[in-house]
Formats: sequence, structure tokens, C-alpha cells
Amino acid sequence: MKTAARSKKSLTKSDWVIFAKNTLIKRGIKDVKVDVLAKGLGITRGSFYWHFQNRQELLDTLLEHWQDSNTTPMLEAIHKAGENGLVEDFIHVDNLWMEERNYNPHYDSAVREWARVDENVAEIVHKVDRVRINALNDMFSSYGFNSDKALIRARILYFHQVGYYALNIKESMQERRQLSPLYDEVLLN
Repeated sequence: MKTAARSKKSLTKSDWVIFAKNTLIKRGIKDVKVDVLAKGLGITRGSFYWHFQNRQELLDTLLEHWQDSNTTPMLEAIHKAGENGLVEDFIHVDNLWMEERNYNPHYDSAVREWARVDENVAEIVHKVDRVRINALNDMFSSYGFNSDKALIRARILYFHQVGYYALNIKESMQERRQLSPLYDEVLLN
């Protein structure tokens, strides 16, 4: 994405957000700064101000992007898994996390790391966590679990998944696919 020939008009707001996202993932929030991003993109700082009033507007947009790109697909998979009340539909949730096509665990982890140093971000992350857990709770309820058991299963699944990425566990897709039915058996029976 680095190019010296790009003008402020050809670089889109989305380009800035994606580059900021990648910088957040690779280097942390400390490097999501106008100067650092502009240098990485090979353009002047002035280009940034074509799209954003200030760094805070970029950070707010980045958080919105995280919520849209990571939470929306997750909620869609969870709702699809629970809409018919059929346990076999849980595969939609399994696939979301295993295939990591519509969910970026590195982005999620980077935002959580950011939340450790910013109270406002922490508040947003906690809010998003509650939304995700509530959706999982509804899904487990649709499978016939009473409210307490549905909530505990939702928490176990969600906390396990967040922990899986926080611990940076490395397993091949084959290993993950082999273990998936065992996890499903524990959660769904």
C-alpha cells in the first residue's frame, strides 16, 4: 500500500482506516499516529486531514470499523446458528472462528490490548462483549437450555475463544477440526 505517488484525493478514508488497523495489529496503538501512518503510506500529513479532522476522529472510526467488521459477522453467524433451534446449525459459529474469514482474531486482540490503556475503549469493548455474549445466550436458549445453563455456555464459549487468541495458541486447521466435535459435545449436551 506504500506509494509516494498517491495524492490526498486518491487515498480514501477507508485506505487510512485499513492502514491504521494493520498498524494497530502489528505495532499497537502507540503507532497509530498521523505522522507514522502518513510515512507508512508514503504521503504527506496533509492527506490525512483531507479525510479526518484529527487523530481522535480516526481512532473513533477505527473502533467503529472493528465493531462492524468483527462483531457484525459474528452476530450473523450466531443468529443463523440459533434461528431454527437446531444444534446442528452451530456449525455456523464453528466455521466463523475456525476459518477466520469474516472474523479477524488479531484485530480483536489488538483492540483488547488498546483497551488496557484507554478507559473509553475498554468501555466499548465491554459493551461489545456483552452484545456478543447475549447473542450466544439467545442461541443456546434456542437449543432448549434454561436461562442459567444458556448463559454459562455462552460465557464459556466466548471466554474460551477470547482466551484462545489472547494466549496465541497455534493449532493447524486439521487439529482444530479434530477438536471441534469434542468442544461441541461439551457445549451442546
